[in-house]
Amino acid sequence: MDKKEVLMLLNGFEKRMKFINIMQCFVRNTFPEHIRKMINGNSQILANIIIAVMVFIEEKTLGVHQSCSMSDISEFIGELSELFPQEYHIEPELMARYIVIEVLQNGGRPINYETYNSEKNSFSSMNIRLLDEDKGKYFLTNDAFDFMFRTKEIESELDYSVTRFRMNEYMKRDNYTQAMGESRELIRRIRNMSNDMDSFIRMCRENISRISEDRYEEILKRTSDLLDEEYRQLIDIQDSAESRKNNMQTAVESGLGTEQLEPQYKALCEIIENIQITIEEQRGLINKKQSVSSTYESIIEDSFIIENFEKVDFEKDILKPIRQGKYDIAKYSNMLMNIFTVPKLKKYFSIENFYMPQSRFVENESEAGIDITEDTEEIPDVTEIRNQRNLRIVTLFFEYAKEHSIFTAKEFVESLSQDEINKLCEENTLPDVLASLYAMQKLDIASWRETEHTAIIPNGEFELSWYLNEMDENIVQMNRIKFLFEDGEFTFSFSNNRYTSNVIMNNYRIEVE
Repeated sequence: MDKKEVLMLLNGFEKRMKFINIMQCFVRNTFPEHIRKMINGNSQILANIIIAVMVFIEEKTLGVHQSCSMSDISEFIGELSELFPQEYHIEPELMARYIVIEVLQNGGRPINYETYNSEKNSFSSMNIRLLDEDKGKYFLTNDAFDFMFRTKEIESELDYSVTRFRMNEYMKRDNYTQAMGESRELIRRIRNMSNDMDSFIRMCRENISRISEDRYEEILKRTSDLLDEEYRQLIDIQDSAESRKNNMQTAVESGLGTEQLEPQYKALCEIIENIQITIEEQRGLINKKQSVSSTYESIIEDSFIIENFEKVDFEKDILKPIRQGKYDIAKYSNMLMNIFTVPKLKKYFSIENFYMPQSRFVENESEAGIDITEDTEEIPDVTEIRNQRNLRIVTLFFEYAKEHSIFTAKEFVESLSQDEINKLCEENTLPDVLASLYAMQKLDIASWRETEHTAIIPNGEFELSWYLNEMDENIVQMNRIKFLFEDGEFTFSFSNNRYTSNVIMNNYRIEVE
């Protein structure tokens, strides 16, 4: 292997070492005496608590305007400690401060490690940060999020689904560059499944007794899930990508943001192509699955024959009775020949049917053909529901802005009825839209009215240009709207049939000209 091949092999090596060094932060042989007493010196229990705290911080801070304080972490550890055996006596507040300050923040010191850096082609010192703090609120860093996602991916039974899910989520957020990377990963994973089948057959041929039924079931289950669920999901994602591509092409032809849309358009084209390759290779796995089943059955039959032949004591069971003339020689001749005869087994069904989900029998079978009757119950369009909910919030906001030259976010929310708030907070939409408006800082409505514009119909995400097009002209008569930072927060609540939730938001100020 020459130097160039070695460099290619070690490309991205520093990322692997980052993962290893994050693990070393949690696996410790020494810790304070008061922590040792809580866990009875069991470092594995402590590692469980640390990772559980990271999962809690991750989930607690995923939503908009949600945060995680030290008291939140202490409360979680208190609830978690109830799951431990009675010999462990966890003190939530002390444990929370130790994990946050001494472990995740490393006592305020940077976490450095020496590794080969493939970008610089040399060994260098790199650092890791796991936790950010802002006014007593804690957030996982990108390093910690990447670590948590990779551990979740490792424990997933079907990492192919995780990759498809990530690609779909990036598509929803119009992050086509990241989605393109995940589409490439889909191709690699589908090919890895094919290699896994080849490896399984090689192991069977080497020693069938070392192969458990669970392994065979795992191979079939992964492929079956892939063909049933993932195939439909990929078709839906591909259709969505085609729709976005057409909308983007229309916008480019209209001269709207050509420079910004061009790289996204190219990424969409590659995503569509990669998904098509994945779909075609999925179809190829169907035949390969049947081949694996047939080969596995054949190997089991051969193994059964050899095993039963070895159980026959040739001299004791055949030759000795023949020499003594005790029995009919024709009978034992037949026994001798049967040993070398491959049995003809009746194949009523293939072996994988033992592991597949079974359908129920129905009393009356429907006639063959395609049902062309229309369903009486229409399936709701989730995207349209989200678009209309977003439009309703923006319309109410502009109607209020038309009547008030200066107001706050709190005053606008309080102008809504509780029933209206409950409806608009479905999927956390109301706080998300208010946060999106504030992030724009300034809306130049006058310039928008004077220019020609083509609004792309959103796919459920926030798209102000489309809302302005859809609203009545009498509502959008102001010139500019400014969003200014205002110190202080306000709280409002909403409820549905399942739960009641409180939302804490920054009470920013709005000025209308």
